[in-house]
Amino acid sequence: MTAPAEGLSARPLDGVVTSHRENVMHNLVLDTVARLLLAVPGHRGCCSPPSWTAYIGQRWDTFDVAPWNLYNLLWRAGKWAVARVEGA
Repeated sequence: MTAPAEGLSARPLDGVVTSHRENVMHNLVLDTVARLLLAVPGHRGCCSPPSWTAYIGQRWDTFDVAPWNLYNLLWRAGKWAVARVEGA
């Protein structure tokens, strides 16, 4: 792949050349989604999802074994949102 023109950057995963403005908008959207995920249920949604969610989807196990279990999905989404908002 050739170097992008000045003011443009290439995303490493898909090779699409985007402008700085598009990257800023992408980050703004991700930040907004993260803030909404924390605003609706608060930290309760990410730090301690309801126990009944462990029975939805795959049989409950650790995230690496059962990633599609609802409890694990909520936990991972919450951890992502916290890291995104707090800048960790």
